[in-house]
Amino acid sequence: MHDSEKERGETERIRWTQAYGKMIETHAEDQLRRMAPPLLGGGSTFFTEENLLAAFPGMKNCDAGIDFGGEIVLAGVKII
Repeated sequence: MHDSEKERGETERIRWTQAYGKMIETHAEDQLRRMAPPLLGGGSTFFTEENLLAAFPGMKNCDAGIDFGGEIVLAGVKII
C-alpha cells in the first residue's frame, strides 16, 4: 500500500504512513489494555499516552503503561 500511495504523491504517502502508524498503535494499546489487572474498587491499572501527558506535562512519554503493583510496564510503539 505504501508503494502504491508513493506513486500517487508525497502527500498521499505521508497520510498512509500516519494512518497505518495510528492503526498499529491503537491495536497495541488494545492488547495491553487486556493485560492490565483489575483494580479493586474500580479504576484502571492501564494508562494511555494522554493519561501520562496529563500526569507529567512537558515530558516525553511512552504510548501506554500498566501498573502491576510491584512493577510498571511502559510501552512505546515504533513503526520501522
